[in-house]
Amino acid sequence: MSTLLPVQNGRIGLIAGNGRFPIIFADNARRLGLHVTAVAHEGETEPELERHVDRIHWVKIGQLNKLINAFKGDGVRQAVMLGGIKKTHVYSAVRPDFRALALATRLALLKDDDILREIAAELEREGITICESTFGLEGILVEEGPLTSRQPTKKEWDDIRYGWDVAQEIGRLDIGQCVVIRDRVVVAVEAVEGTDGAIRRGGELAKEGAVVVKRSKPQHSRIETSTDYQINRFSNSMTKLRAGVVGVGHLGQHHARLYTALPDSMLVGVTDQDLERARTIADRHGVQAFLNLSDLLKQVDAVSVAVPTSAHYNITKACLDAGKHVLVEKPIAVTPAEARELVGLAKAKGCRLQVGHSERFNPIMQMMRPHIQRPAFFECHRLGTYSERGTDVDVVLDLMIHDLDLVLSFHPGPVEEVRAAGVPVLSSTIDIANARIQFLSGCVANLTASRVSLNKMRRMRLFQRDSYVSIDFQTRQGMIGRRSTDQSQRPKITIEEFKGSDGEPLKLQLESFLQSIRTGSCPVVSGEDGAAALEVAYQVLAAMKSFTDRHIGQMDKGRG
Repeated sequence: MSTLLPVQNGRIGLIAGNGRFPIIFADNARRLGLHVTAVAHEGETEPELERHVDRIHWVKIGQLNKLINAFKGDGVRQAVMLGGIKKTHVYSAVRPDFRALALATRLALLKDDDILREIAAELEREGITICESTFGLEGILVEEGPLTSRQPTKKEWDDIRYGWDVAQEIGRLDIGQCVVIRDRVVVAVEAVEGTDGAIRRGGELAKEGAVVVKRSKPQHSRIETSTDYQINRFSNSMTKLRAGVVGVGHLGQHHARLYTALPDSMLVGVTDQDLERARTIADRHGVQAFLNLSDLLKQVDAVSVAVPTSAHYNITKACLDAGKHVLVEKPIAVTPAEARELVGLAKAKGCRLQVGHSERFNPIMQMMRPHIQRPAFFECHRLGTYSERGTDVDVVLDLMIHDLDLVLSFHPGPVEEVRAAGVPVLSSTIDIANARIQFLSGCVANLTASRVSLNKMRRMRLFQRDSYVSIDFQTRQGMIGRRSTDQSQRPKITIEEFKGSDGEPLKLQLESFLQSIRTGSCPVVSGEDGAAALEVAYQVLAAMKSFTDRHIGQMDKGRG
């Protein structure tokens, strides 16, 4: 097995499991000028990885031959294994091909390390060298030593040393790598639930004062990739991120509710221009209602900004200036110039800036995304009934921007031409709009948005080579129609239906935001993503104005 070898032909393969580590690796590898080809596992790898690699192939767990052929087809000679595969999926999600079954028969026991070594050997027999998991990460690995503002106490050192020995033994037995210790008592041991699950369980049982110890298995002298990446040091990981919410109206109240409930956050307080409303929500969760934003910012690590769109820029800027991580509801700002300034400020301050395009976190979208490769045509309908809420901006910035973000997340390339039309109906701004966007790649998106419809609809249909995909965000149902041939070689369509889980998109969004803060990784919907969607929205608005001016002029001539 290789250590840090020079990369042949500038290409590196990435066998990606779950978690953020594959994304962090891909970002760093591309910064080093490498072409990254990823093999991602359905139901495990984060769909966001697509945005961070040059090429991606989706496989089911156990499709070893497809994995190898993907790398060989892309000319990959070296690869890394990063991220985890949930052990519980061994009982439900594995779809081994003949090559994987043959590999399994060569093993006396299906232990993690033995499986990984045999996979590495199989790849090397095909001319693909597996590198250590630290390959390409030299510039971003942490230094040895405490990462917190204080040294462990004597009592914590006693627990650490005890836990260090226990972790070594459970690693030798291939049970896990992580233990939670309090007062030299083993509170929790990692097993099939994984490290995060063990830490949460230990925290619930031990409450305050527990120590988490995780170490690499004794067998990991050559292979550095198990079901989790290794942290060869100890830490007290029970600290929650302190969160605040600015604006606790229709949407902000749910941010407050979820920050209170999530295990990685602690709601400190809220603020709102309606003080009575702020006090009502604060009392509901047993926190403080702050009169001033500045006072709230002194007490928190991160904030959600859920104020009217017209105030997004000023509030978000104040939060970033104070060095706070920010999740701002969509759109990121009113104008592209404001959006670009916020993105630049977040970078300068070293803060995470995430934009609340929550449809990315809809369970049906997350389920369908791995099946979407290079769409050639999008058809999007987003219709709602009229409400005064949100009418401070037109329907393009209120509703259509959701679909603009989704379309752009599939990387169709630069915009070539936009045609659009829209009219106000019940408000002073545009209430119903249609846009046709053509990209230089040849991809076309046709989007319709309305907030004056009798019935609600949130649906996307897209066409790509050999398949048609339909997604209903409202019912969380999806469908794929694939072209195939029967025994007589006549073309036919095979249908596969999907049903998304009941997971709350906002909860998944906030979990992702908190994780990006903890890991220092790029948010799933970054400030750059929010700014890009706003830029295209303004191209739609410009095309709409051009259409209106042209046709009003023609109408005036007709009357004359």
